[in-house]
Amino acid sequence: MEEITNTESLTISENTISFFDSIRKWTKFFAILGYIGIGGMVIMALFASTIFSVYGTYSHMSHIPSVLITVVYLVLAVVYVFPITYLNRFSNFLRNAVVQRNTAQLENAFKNLKAHFKFNGILIIVIFGLYFLGIIAGIVFFAAGIN
Repeated sequence: MEEITNTESLTISENTISFFDSIRKWTKFFAILGYIGIGGMVIMALFASTIFSVYGTYSHMSHIPSVLITVVYLVLAVVYVFPITYLNRFSNFLRNAVVQRNTAQLENAFKNLKAHFKFNGILIIVIFGLYFLGIIAGIVFFAAGIN
């Protein structure tokens, strides 16, 4: 494979560095909110059986086992850890890049941002696929129930 050498360089202005610092603060904020949300999901998963045993008799969802709710919340929490971790790493690497004026740190920051969006994109495609399968299953079950 032929190596491509580019003698031109990219110059980053002080305004751009200021924008990077602002972006870093917002992504850190969203990462912290994401970790808090994950903690809430885990707490909800751990107490789902208690909550549903108390309120299950008053709910139309009393036929759903609380273990199923626990498993769903735990799976969602585990899945959600990955994009939030990528976002947090982006923020950390971007902070180091801004403070140290380090190109390698900037590359690592954007590598993690790319991973964040790639993971979210794949997750959205999977969710849309599940929605589609659910709609098809609903149509089939509805049609089977008519006869």
